[in-house]
Amino acid sequence: VSVAGMCTGTMLEMGRELRPSPSLAEDLQRSLKSNDFADVTLKSNEGHAFPAHRQLLAMRSPVLKAMFYGSMSEARSGIARISASSASLQHFLQCIYTDQIDVDVVEFR
Repeated sequence: VSVAGMCTGTMLEMGRELRPSPSLAEDLQRSLKSNDFADVTLKSNEGHAFPAHRQLLAMRSPVLKAMFYGSMSEARSGIARISASSASLQHFLQCIYTDQIDVDVVEFR
């Protein structure tokens, strides 16, 4: 937002091109994929590890907030064992980070 109160866009110089800066949703998607700054790990039933971001998880879920900021052992260790398959945990994190659900993999009852 400019001084005059008008919404303006930021452009990034990419070589010879100017491109709009990424949206917050794009940045969050990228952070989930890259694991940059991840400070906790969620582990699935199969033992696969999913690095994640404590603050984002806590903002999106009161259960995860209690888990990572309360007196539970996960707050100290930074590791949470989640009773779910790796595929389910991956879709859960996708939803937490992007607010999107892949309707092709969700079973509706």
